[in-house]
Amino acid sequence: MTTTWPPQPDGPGRSAGGTGLAHGVLHCNINTGDVSAAHDFYAGLLGLNRRMRSQSSDADGTALGIEGTTDTDAWFLYDWRGPRVAAALELVQWNDPALADRPPPEPWRTGLSALGYYVPDVSVVERRLREPAPPGSAHPGTVRSGALPHRGASTHGLRVTDLDGVTVELVEAPHPYDPAPGATLSHLRINCSDLGDSLAWYTALGFTPLVARSRVTLPGDVAGVEGEIEVSLASLALPRDRSFTLELVQWHRPTGTGTPPQAANSQGLYRIALASEHVTARQGAEPVWIPMAGTPLGGLTVLFLKDPDGVVVELVERPASALARRD
Repeated sequence: MTTTWPPQPDGPGRSAGGTGLAHGVLHCNINTGDVSAAHDFYAGLLGLNRRMRSQSSDADGTALGIEGTTDTDAWFLYDWRGPRVAAALELVQWNDPALADRPPPEPWRTGLSALGYYVPDVSVVERRLREPAPPGSAHPGTVRSGALPHRGASTHGLRVTDLDGVTVELVEAPHPYDPAPGATLSHLRINCSDLGDSLAWYTALGFTPLVARSRVTLPGDVAGVEGEIEVSLASLALPRDRSFTLELVQWHRPTGTGTPPQAANSQGLYRIALASEHVTARQGAEPVWIPMAGTPLGGLTVLFLKDPDGVVVELVERPASALARRD
């Protein structure tokens, strides 16, 4: 697959100083049918706190590829580090149009495949999750031990399915803020059809490979697959935001299939938002103003892009001075 954007490092996609377009991760988005239940799940599982909320009943859906207006309720959940220091989990409840259901994807399906958090002790979380859920409480659909390598290394992990079918990888591993007092947003896993193309695209966007790409054979239980699997892996981070990584995976055995969902109201993991000093037209797309009713920001200028496989990446005009990231 050949990519045409972002251009190579000597092109207009990078600033004169040689830095990439993005400097920080702002949030990972999950579309849900019940934002309150989704909040309770993540608050109970990981201790996340809602620190911001934006409700809109008459927003223009054009920028999202939706005709007419939209009615949504977005909650922004943060780990123990809080806003500015940490990226958020953005839970969006779709009221109009209604949430577009999709079946749980196979582990090898191309697109966003898992959200990741560090936890101090995986065994404690696993014991709690395997206990019967109290009546009326949110509970994961499945709990499975094992996880794909993170930052290039095998880790002691746990895979949990949330209420919207999203795989959440809980990783017990050496940590930038060790010992952390709670769960910490750590990574987003992306299945790609061609690892080389995706590496080039995200590198031009501003990410730096932390671990050289490698092709490995692993026991299938790390991904919920029978037998052995063969995958190529790469781990990337933004230079100013190295506590969060993109974990790129190309599946060879079984072969990766499918495409990411394109509808903005598709259930589950849908996009990642990155901060950029300046947002300008790229990839045939124009920046748009997105109102954020009920927030101190009022709204933001954003640009919706797609990676080589069609994963939605949102560039948000937000200066580095507005963030307080810790490596």
